[in-house]
Amino acid sequence: MNRIVFGSANHWTSPYQVGSHAWARLFARHGWSAAYISDPITPWHWFSRSGRARTRERWALWRNGGEWFEDRTVRAWVPCSLIAPQSLPVFHSRWAMESWDGFAVPRLESKLCEWGFDLPDILWLDSVRHAGWGKRLHPRKTILR
Repeated sequence: MNRIVFGSANHWTSPYQVGSHAWARLFARHGWSAAYISDPITPWHWFSRSGRARTRERWALWRNGGEWFEDRTVRAWVPCSLIAPQSLPVFHSRWAMESWDGFAVPRLESKLCEWGFDLPDILWLDSVRHAGWGKRLHPRKTILR
């Protein structure tokens, strides 16, 4: 079975369903197995008054270890990391952009390996926050949309 990994800014159950959601569903309908990974949450998200409701939903996708959607053809997960790229002095840097997934618990590569996505056929990215994944996941093809 062909496998595709999506790195997207929006989580799977987000009220903002973007192009990557539609593409994941399309690949799933055509027999592919898809892993859909969003931008990370951090413990610091709980301190944001405006984002607590959204954080709960994303936190559940992390805590549950990912959930199946689309008749068990799309596995969605939100990583939890100690750091994440954002508009704060230390976190608004190239280092944070390229390193956040190394601080994720569990590590992204471990989660994808557990699901059988350690060597995906396609890595589909719609967020620059996931650009470093190509070096670690070794996909056959990478698409930056």
